[in-house]
Order: sequence, then structure tokens, then C-alpha cells
Amino acid sequence: MAVSIRDVTERRLTTRVLIVEDDLALVELLDFVLQTEGYQVSVETDGGQVIEAVRRLQPDVITLDLGLPGMDGQEILDHLDADEELRQVPVVVISAFAHELRRTDQVVAVMGKPFDLQQLFDAVAGAVRPPGARRRPHGARRARQRR
Repeated sequence: MAVSIRDVTERRLTTRVLIVEDDLALVELLDFVLQTEGYQVSVETDGGQVIEAVRRLQPDVITLDLGLPGMDGQEILDHLDADEELRQVPVVVISAFAHELRRTDQVVAVMGKPFDLQQLFDAVAGAVRPPGARRRPHGARRARQRR
């Protein structure tokens, strides 16, 4: 099935991105470039508030730093992974500590800092699935690897 530019543009205009980052200069950059690309953007700078923000905002994708005050990014991933509903939200990790990441199923891309803006655009766009597309069930990748 072919996807038109109009379909992609309309999907972007309704796609909610939650930026989880405590570096305010980077927050401003991410907010600006993602809004310029047509995404609806919300920001959370305190790791301790992220889970509540995800429940309230129901983002389609999260960009996540690992080094955060309140709760670090790995703990946030563990909380998301433990929740049946929240584990379905894809996460793009953007961190200087990306090499320390213990991946969970919802991590769809990992980028170090500094990063390339095109890599960010590709990661966010790739994380957003067309309407009706479903994420694989939690643990499906692990089950396939055991065979």
C-alpha cells in the first residue's frame, strides 16, 4: 500500500512527542525543530514527573535523556516497561550515556550526544506507526531470539 505525502503530513500534525530532557538549551532546540517538522510537542525536565506526564499527555513517541534529576532515564524505561499500557509508547533515547543503556522493548532508537538532526527526524518518524499498525507484543523479540 502506497503512502502519500499528504498522509505523512497529516500524521505528523496529530503526532504527540514528549521530550524528556533537563538541558534547557537542548530542550529549546528539540522543541523548535520538532514543531517545525509539524509535531505536537510537550516537555518534561524532571525525571520524577515523567510517568505521570506520559499518562496525562498520552504521547505517540518519547525522546528520553538518561541523565535526569528526580528519576534517571533507565528507571523511567523500567517503569514504562512494567506498565501494560505505557510499554506501547515507543522511546527514542538521546543521551551522552547511551552506552550505559539497558534496552527495553519500547526503545526504538538510541542516539548519542551530539547527534545529527536528520537522525532525530528519521528516528521520530520511524517510531510513529500509521493508524491501525500495532507494535509487536512485549517480549516478542526475546521469544524469537530463543528459537
